[in-house]
Amino acid sequence: MHKVYKDISLDFERAIRQMQNDLQYLADKGNVSKGFIKKQNQILKALISYYNHTQEQIEFSRSELQQTQLANSKYREQLTNRIIQFEAVCIMHGIMDFPRFIALPKVILEDWAERLHKEKRFLYSDMLKDFIADLPPEKGKLLESILYEPARKEIKALLKGVKNSKILKDGTRI
Repeated sequence: MHKVYKDISLDFERAIRQMQNDLQYLADKGNVSKGFIKKQNQILKALISYYNHTQEQIEFSRSELQQTQLANSKYREQLTNRIIQFEAVCIMHGIMDFPRFIALPKVILEDWAERLHKEKRFLYSDMLKDFIADLPPEKGKLLESILYEPARKEIKALLKGVKNSKILKDGTRI
């Protein structure tokens, strides 16, 4: 229990005991009516009841808070583990430039990934590009020609389409 809270609880209990003692003193002296004593006792019972109820609520809230903190801690740990796993997978696949991609807005990444997936294409990692650059020139060119063949075919088809298209008088191609 928090020290300030504990002090307040002790003060409340002392105050109730003092009120009960004062009431008993007045009753013993005969200075007050039985109706007044009864009314004061009802007030004290109500205060004690309210205090007990409040204590139960506080304990319940504490318990709920602890459970929530534990659940959040486990969830945070799961997310942290997922991030570490993701980074490990990226590193294993030679994707050392993932921090650059993570810095991009989610919408852009999703759109880019969706487009590449639909086109059955992918990006080459910086590590692969460095690997190719470090190869002897003839092997690097051979590997690049294999990797970039689909893109070359696409470009040739686009250029052929442009070359074969007709230009209208207003300058647009059909």
